[in-house]
Amino acid sequence: MIALAAALALASPVVALSVRDASGAAEPELQADVARALGSAGESLLVASAGRAACASCVQLEVAHVEPGRFRLEARRAGQSSRAELALPAQAPSFEQARAIALRSLVLVERADRAATSAAVAAAAAAVASAATSAAASAAVASAAARASRPGLHPPPGVVAP
Repeated sequence: MIALAAALALASPVVALSVRDASGAAEPELQADVARALGSAGESLLVASAGRAACASCVQLEVAHVEPGRFRLEARRAGQSSRAELALPAQAPSFEQARAIALRSLVLVERADRAATSAAVAAAAAAVASAATSAAASAAVASAAARASRPGLHPPPGVVAP
């Protein structure tokens, strides 16, 4: 169980990136700049085209350009999410905006991925505990059934044999 958690924690998540303006339209130039900045930071990327990328294990990173210089960032994975707002000088060059978005996004991606991984490990531990409890209960029932099938050899619990 600990080895599984360690392996999951060491694997860098694939990031599915989508950059949109306030109306929901794609911003391909800014998306390409953010993708380059994330890629240079060592992130594995899957750039979404129309809509969300189809990757169940990916961290979905959505960047919304809500107004000049203001961005809303959200990273989601397996029901876990992390959000932030980012305000930059509106006159900043696009590569500087992309770099700032990428740096802030890295923190959000890590948080969302860590929360999803922790939830998955907790669910796996609960499943193992449940299976162990079920196995113990099944063994007790089987033992009682075996005793009951041979009444002459083993008296029921609580009864003293003569």
